[in-house]
Order: sequence, then structure tokens, then C-alpha cells
Amino acid sequence: MRACAALLLCWLATEPALGQGFELFNGRNHPENDWQQIRTPHFTIVYPAHLAGIETEAAAIAEATYDSLSAFLDVHFDERIRIYLSDEDEIANGFAVRLGNGFTNIWVHANETASAFTGSAKWLRTVIAHELAHIFHYRAVRSWISPFDQLMANPLPSFWAEGVAQYLTESWDAQRGERWLRAAVLDDRLDYNSGSSRYNGRLLYAVGHSQLRYLGERYGDSTLVRILKHRTKRLLTPVHDFATAFKAVTGTSYAEFNDDWRRHVNVHYNAIAATTTPFDSLGGRVLDLPFHYVEDVAQSPDGLSVAAVGLPSLERPARRLIVQDAITGGVRVLDEGAIRGPIAWSPDGLHVAYAKLRRGTQGSLVHDLFLVPFDGGRKERLTTNRRAVMPTFSPDGRQLAFVGVDAGSANVFVLDLETQLERPLTSSLGDLQITGLDWHPDRAELALTRFLPDGTRDLALLDAESGEVRVLDAGTDWRRPVWSPDGRQIAATSLADGVPNVFLFDVAAIAGATAATARTPRRITNATTGFSVTDWAVGLRRGERLLGIGHPSTRRDVARSLPAAPAQPAPQNVEASPFASWKAQPAPAPIPLQIEPNPDLIVDRSDYDPFSNLTHVISGAIPFYVDSDRWGIAGGTSFIEPLGKHALGVGAALTFGDFSESLFQLYYVNRVFRPTMTVWAYNVPFEAQAYGSSILVEQITGGQMSLSWPLDLTDRAYVSNRFRLRLQLANHRPINADDITDLPARLAPPEEAFAAEFRAEWTWRHRPPNRLNAIHPERASGVRARISGAPKLGISDLQYVRPDITAYHLMPAPGFGNLYVQARMQADFGRSLNQDFVGFSRKDPVELRLLGFRFGGERQRVRGYRTFSVGNKVLYSRLEWRVPITPSLNSRILGVVDFGPVTISPFLDAGCVWNDTDIAAGDHQVGYGLEAKNLLRIAGFDVMHAVGFGIPISGDREGRLDWHYRIGAAVPF
Repeated sequence: MRACAALLLCWLATEPALGQGFELFNGRNHPENDWQQIRTPHFTIVYPAHLAGIETEAAAIAEATYDSLSAFLDVHFDERIRIYLSDEDEIANGFAVRLGNGFTNIWVHANETASAFTGSAKWLRTVIAHELAHIFHYRAVRSWISPFDQLMANPLPSFWAEGVAQYLTESWDAQRGERWLRAAVLDDRLDYNSGSSRYNGRLLYAVGHSQLRYLGERYGDSTLVRILKHRTKRLLTPVHDFATAFKAVTGTSYAEFNDDWRRHVNVHYNAIAATTTPFDSLGGRVLDLPFHYVEDVAQSPDGLSVAAVGLPSLERPARRLIVQDAITGGVRVLDEGAIRGPIAWSPDGLHVAYAKLRRGTQGSLVHDLFLVPFDGGRKERLTTNRRAVMPTFSPDGRQLAFVGVDAGSANVFVLDLETQLERPLTSSLGDLQITGLDWHPDRAELALTRFLPDGTRDLALLDAESGEVRVLDAGTDWRRPVWSPDGRQIAATSLADGVPNVFLFDVAAIAGATAATARTPRRITNATTGFSVTDWAVGLRRGERLLGIGHPSTRRDVARSLPAAPAQPAPQNVEASPFASWKAQPAPAPIPLQIEPNPDLIVDRSDYDPFSNLTHVISGAIPFYVDSDRWGIAGGTSFIEPLGKHALGVGAALTFGDFSESLFQLYYVNRVFRPTMTVWAYNVPFEAQAYGSSILVEQITGGQMSLSWPLDLTDRAYVSNRFRLRLQLANHRPINADDITDLPARLAPPEEAFAAEFRAEWTWRHRPPNRLNAIHPERASGVRARISGAPKLGISDLQYVRPDITAYHLMPAPGFGNLYVQARMQADFGRSLNQDFVGFSRKDPVELRLLGFRFGGERQRVRGYRTFSVGNKVLYSRLEWRVPITPSLNSRILGVVDFGPVTISPFLDAGCVWNDTDIAAGDHQVGYGLEAKNLLRIAGFDVMHAVGFGIPISGDREGRLDWHYRIGAAVPF
């Protein structure tokens, strides 16, 4: 009972501290930031000092949003809402948290926000209003027992929460709804939880947004307010439940409403499909690239190769840059990681330039430029911490133009590839982003598409010598301009239709014309689900074929070439249909798209104090009863600070019948400095392990301090380096020492001791993302070097040093499957706790990463053997051939347990335990066998478990099958 209560309290008190603030996404502390704050009538806005000026913009947007939303929803706040702004990373995101009075963390100054969104609203207006709508929604449905109301009801379904935020603050447009909903409807795949599309996240937003607009049109906007205000009693407590509230207010169940909405949008989008061109009818040729999702594609100058960026599949979502031979189809992988298009070929066809997200100064996530030989040679990083994207070569190949972002302003720069000197071509200082850039094939002129401070999205020409900018078109949402090989035309993608379509500008015919006299571009595609141009393909008739990416379905993007000559008619207007009227449903609480900064809203300014912003996360207590001598109450509470600088929590199980059996743990997390420091104090059962013929449970009383420091040592993708240091001063007491019997030779009885111990550890790991990493990672490598010990301080007779190194590697196996190799070396010098022995265990350790639970320590076992082996030196190795045999068992229990994929693994384990230098006299064990691994999904958490048999080749049970069941991980760390 005590162990169960302690485990529950550990989760309750410590889980919220594992991810908070901006660190939740970027994994780094940023002590270099000098955080400031201002207060307005309804907000506290926190920002680093180097972003000074942004607070007046944010204040005006936040207060305008507050006025609109509070009036419509009849929701008010008794304390200020906190807004945290940061440009630590190039991340186009923000998130809202319902803790306390609510707060939101928002990244600013990311150039990609212009590409990710449509319309004239700038990023700061869009994201602040959206996240504040979430906070208003949280407050509108909050119950007095929050967050425990979620155990009795479903107040915030994700699609509904995102739909409410979009409906209240945004318009219906291409990137935030139309293109994703259209494709899903025509694909008959509206289930955003299916896991079958990389666009399911965007579809969730689109479904919610569309349904809120349809709800407003059908029932009136007051319906939304009445739904949010509705409460129903659960266990005598009034709580908000979405489904119950929806039915009570509208008189229709949500399921019925959803069916009606589906019929409605099906009619509308099939009407659009009847007047547009399906992907298969676009003409041209489909490129057979090894990607399910293509993000960029460009042809080499000689037409013999194609470079592309994409995702091989949803199961293997490691983004790759490849070069494919146009004749043989052979593929070379040039790089992988967070590569961002467009990619650019050098004019001589020998190199490919591209942008990639990497760890820059202070560990920030920023884009830099790279250059790699097309034949797969060593890549070169061209910039450092530059926030640079969209490279494009000059005609002579000696210069590389790119878009660089400084303090939120995007400008065009030119990098001399010989001298590495950089010079600016533009000098914009305002809120301007660039969404496309391409250098003319013969002269010093670049085409670019921009998102201007006033919300205009235009297509323009930039003179690379004078810096003069000439606008070609300012009336359409232009993206990604591409020059024709003869330099007479520009192909560009527009989102004006709600999906991407391609248009041609005849630049030669309008030379010297202004924007007012530029003639209308020629439409090249009228695609149902969209087509985006990325390059001009070199063929028999140079410059007459476009290369780009089509979106035939939600499950696949396809690279394709198509003719550039035939003009296509504009799509017929079906938006006037009554089945499309929901798109024009006006927002019930309009917020201006353009809001001027207003310093008069600022009440005061000050330095930011993290401690005064500690926010309550969760508290709770439950009584427990074992018998008349063991009863009490268990509870816990925790607090975080929204920047992640501090977190603390405490959990305790007070046993009133016998107070000596009470348990507690207290933690404090400090992220003020580069490493994360955690301090613990505890009196809890720490670990259980097989010992003799029983299970030994050890209670530890004391405290520890740990430091965790991520190291940015390489640009290689999917690699992590981390150093950890732990210092512990505690008493170790076996709880059930009297139950331990049948101890084998050399395994001493467990003992109680007080010790000061340390552990230093460096971990290097390479593991590309893979949906099946928990059971069948295709590629992975790791090295962990650890040294632990205890100095002799006079508080006990423990004194030891224990070096320990583990390495593993996964490689493709001949034929199919992969080979897994692991090796471990360990030694012990001195005197450690008897129960902390070095050697082999008779049972496998149990590792449940969903709660950090560990049973059996980290000792290895040679499968096939069921004996303890004790010494002071250990060598261990494992070889497995892992063969996937089924993607899933398709079995679900109680709706929360899924039996997923299965692999079969023939294996060979070998190891030796010995003392001092006499390895020949040591205990040598070798076992082989077969194991079936299965991925168990429990309430969204992945657990790898396995059943199999091992056959020892020596000892008393030589040649006999030993069946086993174990829970663990596919790789050791």
C-alpha cells in the first residue's frame, strides 16, 4: 500500500515539472535573456529586453482581443492574464495553459509564419488573439474542482477548442481550413485521429473551425455562449461536458450535428470538384520519388538528376534530402533532419544548397545554410546562427542569395562563396517576411514574394546591384516565384483559390511596367486539391515544362511535371451556393486585423520576478486504510513558473496509525542556468529487485541534487548529447530483509547503510524518428559512459568507484529486418552495498517509461539462465535479428489497451562475470533462443513487452528451454 501511494504521489507531484515554458519545445534553458514585464489593465506581458518595442504591439492586440471576447462570451478575469514572448527559436507556434488565471507562451519573429498562414493579419495579431481565445474558453467552461472535472466530463475536446479559437479570432482561408478540409472530404477521410495523414493536425483545426461556422449560421452565435455556460451535475458537482451541453442547448446531439455537417460539406466540395481539374488530369509526368510526402523538388541544370526533400512515410518521418538519377532511378541521401525548402542547384550542377534547422548560439533552434556535393560528399555549413533560408545561386555560381531574418525583419542578402563575405540587398526594418526568392538565370535580378507590414502579399523584382524593388502584382496571395530558364517568364503559386494553383507572368512583355500596368498573369492550373510550382524542368523543349508538387489526397504528395503553355479557365464560382454560406459567417466578436501599437495602455514596467509568478498546477489528497494500525491520508501539490525557471512540488502519505511508516518526497527544479538542476528530499520505497528467491524492496531516506546539461556538439540530425551529474546523501534500508532467503554463493545478505554517492554520465544517441521506435527502430546508435562511486567520508565503510560503459548499434540485416548489437563493460573497485552488486541477475529488469518506474535495476541477464552471478568485472554482449511480422494484432481491450506490431527476434546473449584479473575462472554464460516482441499501447503510452525462450549452452540446464516474459525497451537508453 505504501509503495503504491508513493508511486502515485511521485507522478502527481513531479509530472508537470517535466515540461514547461519554452523549454517544453526547445529543450534548452536560456540564462542569457534579461526578462522584462509590463502591465496593462488586463495583462502582464513578459519579454526579453532585446525585444523592447514588441510589448506595445502586444499590449494593443491583447486589450483589443479582451474587449471583444469578454463582451461576447460574458467572461471576465479577476487577475491579469500573462503573455510570454520569445524569439529564442525559429518556431512558428504558441500555446495556452489553463493553470491559474491562464497564461500563454508565444514565439515571435519566425519568417515561416508568413508561409504557414494566409490573409493579411500579421503573426502577432493572429497568435495572441488565438491563444487568448483559448484562455477565455478555458475560463468559460471551468468548474470549481478543475482540473479534476476532466475525470467526470469532457469539457474541452481538442477539435472544439481549436475551432472556437479560430472562429472567434480568424477568418476562413486556405492555410487554416480550406485546402485541408477540401482534400479530406473528397478523400472521405475526415477522421483526424486516424494516424493516416501528416495533415491530420491541420485537419483537426479545419474541422473544428468549419463546424463552429456552420453552428453559428444554423443556430445563431448566442448558441455558442449558451453551450459554454451549460453545466450538468456529476457526483453532485456542476461541471461542463461538451456533448451534454451541445445536446441540451441545440436539441440535437453532436453526432447528429456532425452527420448533418458532413452531408453539407460533401455537397459543397463535390460541387467544386466538378468544376476543377483532378490531379490525374493535370497532364505531364509523375516523378517516382521514394517519399509519401514531397516538400520540395528541383531538377539539375543538365536535366539528369532531381533533388528532393520529403518524408519517406508516416512510419519513418525522418525528413531527407535526396538526389535521384532521372534515368536509372538510383537514390543518394545527401542529408536528413529539419531541412527546409526551397533547395537550389549550383549552375554547374555539382552542389545543392539548402536551409536546415540546427542548434545555434545558446542552443537556440535556428536555420542555417548548407552546401553539399550532389554525389553525396561532405556537407559544408555556410552560415552560423544566421536565421537564413531560401538559398538561390547567381548565374555564375559564385554567389548565393538568401533570406536572412534580423529582429523580425526579413531581408535579402548575398553571400560570396569564395570570400564568405555577406552583403545586404534590401534593408527593411518593419514587420516584413519573404515567402519566396529566385535568381534570374542570366542577370542580376531576383524575383521574390513578400508579406508586407500592411498585410499585402505581393510579387516583386529586386535589382541585385541597385537594391531597387519593382512590384509586379500586389493583389493576390503569391508564393514561391520561379524563373523560366530563358528568363522571360515567372511561375508563381497563389492561394487565392483556397488551394495552391500556378500562374505565369510574362515578364518580358511587361518590362518597365509598373504594378498598375502589369497585365493579368496566365493561369496554368485549376487543380481540385492544389498544385505548387517549385522549378522549371529541362526537357526537349527547354522552359516549357513546370515541376512542382501536387496534393492528390491527404495521404500523399506527389512530384510532377506539367506543360507550361495551355491557359486554364478560372474555377466556377460555387461560393454563392447555400452549401458554402458558412464560410462567410462573420465572427461574432470581430477583432481588427490591423491594430496599431499603443504605449498608453502600459500601466507600469519592471524586471520580471520568476518566484512571484509561481503557478499552482494541481493539489489533491485521498484517505487510505490498510488495517487498524495503518491508515492515513496521501496527498500532493505542485507549482511551476511559466518560463520554466522554477518548479516545486511535494507529496506525502501520512500514516496516523504508525507515523514511522509515513512517506514523503519534495522536489525543486531550477532552470535559471545552462544546466537544469533538480533537488530532491525523500523517504520512499526506491527500487525493487530480485534477490535470492524473493523480491527485495529498498527504502531510501535522504536527498540528492542532479545536474542535466544538453550539449550541442554536432549538426548531425537526430543526435542528442547530454551530461548528467548526481550527488546523493541518503540512508538505504531494506524493508523486507528478513524475507530474503536462499541466497546463492557470493550474494551477501542485503544491508542498511548511510552513504554519500555520486554518478557522472555522458550519453550520445542517434535515433531518427520512427513510429515503431519503441519496438522496432530501424536505425539507432548510442554510447553511454558512466562513473559512479562513494568517497569514504567517515559516515560509513562504503567506498567504491564503478566505471560503466554501454554501446549499441542497429543496422540493416541482409535480406530484411535489422541486426541489433549491444555491448557493456562494467567494473567495481572498492566496497559498495551488498545489494548494489555487479554481475548478472536471475530476472530481467522491468522498465516502464510512462511513469519512470524501474524494477530490478540495470543488471543484464543472459537469457536462458536463471542464476545470480556476482563479481567485480562484467562483460556482456547481445546480438538480435529483429524481423517485423505484423503491423498490429488489431486487438483492443476496454478501449484503452492496444496490442500493436509484433517482431520475431532470434538472439544470442553472451557474458562473463569475474573477480579482479582472473577472467578464466569467471562465470561464462552463453544463451541463444527466440523472442516475440509486441508493442503494447496503454492509454496512449507505448510499452514494449516480450515473450520467448532461451537455451543455455553450459551449466546445469544446458540445452533446456527457459521461457521468459519481460517488459523493457527496444534499446537500453
